[in-house]
Amino acid sequence: MNKPIIFILLMSLMTISWVLMYFIIKAYYRINNIRFTYEKWYLNWKKGVTLREKLILYALIQVPLGIMLMIFRPLYDVLDDFIFCIIS
Repeated sequence: MNKPIIFILLMSLMTISWVLMYFIIKAYYRINNIRFTYEKWYLNWKKGVTLREKLILYALIQVPLGIMLMIFRPLYDVLDDFIFCIIS
């Protein structure tokens, strides 16, 4: 019963870190007077955004996930147990 709670806490931490990353990217664009590439919280790309910009931003957004996977090594076990509980 304890593992789903840990999983939910880690997922909420991931959501908070992705929102924080969004604001970091937005602040970077605003400070450097570059046009912001997103419309409505990542729901759409603005017209004229190149594939290079998209790939860079996709990679930056995944940084918190990489950090979480490196720091919280037991996340693999928790995720595996959680999926096993759902399946059975």
